[in-house]
Amino acid sequence: MGTQVIARRWRAVADRGTGSPAASTAGAGRYLTLDPQTDRWRALCLRLQDRPGDDAAAHRAVAAATAIFDHFAAALALNPPASRPQPVPEPVNV
Repeated sequence: MGTQVIARRWRAVADRGTGSPAASTAGAGRYLTLDPQTDRWRALCLRLQDRPGDDAAAHRAVAAATAIFDHFAAALALNPPASRPQPVPEPVNV
């Protein structure tokens, strides 16, 4: 669901300017234009709401998700935002 909001904002930026997104975010279109599969998301939410939230399976799921986010945090620590080259902002047409 969050991706749909980001995609709308990404398209709005393109619509205000030259009709294409900034060069620094142009590659995001591959991800942002994927089928959102909202029916599958809703089905998952319905299945999950019927499951206990504090059993062993729930704790394993949280531990697995935490481990995945730990990988992202470790990668970010190796290349913090301040050390990345910053793109030159594109002019804004007003």
